[in-house]
Amino acid sequence: MQSNTIKQTLLLAGITASFSSLAVDNSAYDTSKLNNQYNCNSETTLYGESAVDSADICQSLSEVEVLFAERFGTAPVVGDNNNNRDLFIYKDRDSYLDVGLSSSSYGKYIEQDPDDANSNGEIYSYLLDSGNVKNQSHEYTHYLDGRFNKDGDYNATDKAAWWTEGVAEYLQHLHWGSASSYVNESISYYGRDFSLKTIFSLTKDDYNTDFFNLVYDGGNIALCYFVQEKPGAMDTLLSHSRSGNWSAWSTELNNLEATYGDGFDDFVDDIFDGSKVCHVDTYDDTGGTGEDYQAPSPTPNTNWEHIQSVTIAGVDNTSGNDNGYGDYSNLSAIQLANNSTVTLTSSTSYEEDWRVWIDFDNSKTFDADELVYSADNQQSTTGSLTIPSSAVGTTTRMRIAMAYSNVSATGGFDGEIEDYTVEIVSDDGGSGNNPDDQQSFAVNVADGQYQHFAIEVPAGTTSITAELDKNGGSAMLMLNEGSEGSARAYDARDTGGNLVSLNNPSAGTWYISIRGRSGGISNGELVVTLD
Repeated sequence: MQSNTIKQTLLLAGITASFSSLAVDNSAYDTSKLNNQYNCNSETTLYGESAVDSADICQSLSEVEVLFAERFGTAPVVGDNNNNRDLFIYKDRDSYLDVGLSSSSYGKYIEQDPDDANSNGEIYSYLLDSGNVKNQSHEYTHYLDGRFNKDGDYNATDKAAWWTEGVAEYLQHLHWGSASSYVNESISYYGRDFSLKTIFSLTKDDYNTDFFNLVYDGGNIALCYFVQEKPGAMDTLLSHSRSGNWSAWSTELNNLEATYGDGFDDFVDDIFDGSKVCHVDTYDDTGGTGEDYQAPSPTPNTNWEHIQSVTIAGVDNTSGNDNGYGDYSNLSAIQLANNSTVTLTSSTSYEEDWRVWIDFDNSKTFDADELVYSADNQQSTTGSLTIPSSAVGTTTRMRIAMAYSNVSATGGFDGEIEDYTVEIVSDDGGSGNNPDDQQSFAVNVADGQYQHFAIEVPAGTTSITAELDKNGGSAMLMLNEGSEGSARAYDARDTGGNLVSLNNPSAGTWYISIRGRSGGISNGELVVTLD
């Protein structure tokens, strides 16, 4: 992940240590108790009240710099001379509060005067029982953000609070490999207020409102979306912040919300559903995040088990140990039809969990509704793939995952992942689809409202497919058995509002539910096909 070019631009280098009784005279808070001094290099100094693991702290700061530089570059804002920084580390929280820091504070960054080369950036924090420094990555990101992304000091604008806290939260969780569980809690708490429009409207005043946490959580997930899903989308925004043009910054926020608001809503839904996660390091070491499939990160661990062989639709691949990830997408495409047979074998006698996804919509991700095979607690497994008839004619990527536990399409478990290219064909080997029963309905639904259609499914139906012509509008499409669906209750869903499908539906009443978004749909058409 860390390219040699980036490594060579690190601000931090070797570590030296000294012990001094000299306080920092011009610091914002009392530092007289911090008598242990460590120099990460000539520009970064640690002051500790008690002994600290200086090598570990300096290395940690270096790692944050690499992650930041990969995403935002290494060119300082023109005229920002704040190249030196001091980290003041108190022995515990009580000592931290004793010098006058607020009880609501768990770390503090003070930029001082960015125009003054003799004015050091200051980070105040304290040691946890583990020996780690509280919120170290978060506060250090404030320094990097101020030096490389924003002209002037923090008080230069009140329009970037969501960015300031969001980028610090994003880098901190990316650095420590945090999962998305607390993001899910935030989405549940704030509901649909978790939108770009709301997040972009937040200012410093919201530190004193009920939206206080949204400044952090909303900013964090907005950064997750743009850095991971839409790299480069914020280049214009950053050009304005680096030049101090905050009026143009505000205008660009409106442009970003209009362009990516729906996509961000989809991303939030996918995070909540577990089909995507925040804080995934998608950097491809070639200058940014690409638009191709991402290798699993963290790479699965094969010390105990790996995928030994794969047989699908009569095609065999004895892959052996690929050290966590085997990319076989360059092999000839495997032709798959509904109920194609799959046999998967592990290298050990452990009981493994297996999953197979096919990227039907070619989105370069493997979503929850693209799962075509699942088996748990099996050393080896044989079964049939469930493939919707609507996918016939598609050539795309298939991902197979095997894990001792916590199996996913994104890695981070004991086991292995393999990718293949597949071509979806009809049951007779052709590329067409001949529906037996088709119904069409007029669709008119306002933004935020629902329109529901009840469909009677007879016994023996092999698939139900709903395809929506949005007529230039925007909506989410759900398929649900027995009751009207919603954005949170469905058997199948397409957040883009194009197509949903299920194989072997139970006989009875099924509901097609459409939720309007960003203006909704006028004079659209829903086509429901039963095979």
